[in-house]
Amino acid sequence: MTRFDTPRELDDEFEQLTGGIKKAYSQIPPKKGMALIDEAVRAARKKRARK
Repeated sequence: MTRFDTPRELDDEFEQLTGGIKKAYSQIPPKKGMALIDEAVRAARKKRARK
């Protein structure tokens, strides 16, 4: 294992995650998709702040 293995694995995981999000929102108008994502982010941050 080299010191670059972990960043590469993280990059691969990030690409998979963003690819999945892109695919999931591909049929939704951009403004609506962004509103849904913004709402989800706000909810996640609010939940984290309560801990």
